[in-house]
Amino acid sequence: LNFFVQGGISQTLATLPGRDYTLSFELAGQNNAGPDVKQMRIDWGGSPLATVSWAISTSHGLWEHHEFVVRATDPSTVLHFFGLTNVDGGPYIDNVSVTPLCPSDFNLDGGVDGSDVNDFFAAWESGDTSADLNADGGVDGADVEAFFEHWEAGC
Repeated sequence: LNFFVQGGISQTLATLPGRDYTLSFELAGQNNAGPDVKQMRIDWGGSPLATVSWAISTSHGLWEHHEFVVRATDPSTVLHFFGLTNVDGGPYIDNVSVTPLCPSDFNLDGGVDGSDVNDFFAAWESGDTSADLNADGGVDGADVEAFFEHWEAGC
């Protein structure tokens, strides 16, 4: 994320206000340059979410998994990773994913229940992309199956 100066990477994501998401990623750092500890800040929606560190001495040079639950407040959210060290040899990120914590919770009340069924089928019948629960790029019968899998699991 940095090469002698602080640097970062960001992406604007389509999100649903009020929905919780799981943000996960792998963190490592250059192990042949720079300080032992590499630090990175994560911003979600323009606000600092966390500062995470990776140390050569304790990680043994291996990738470390990190996971956070985040809540969207707007229809689009900027996710930003920012290296905090002004040296060569900063942090690396990989396998970044942002997934809905409970994609079948259509009324955003914290669980999947009967009221979500009506909301899901209304979205599904209209072709609304929020009903694409299996993330295959279309709204089809497989999404109905995915909805009921989440519902049975209590999400």
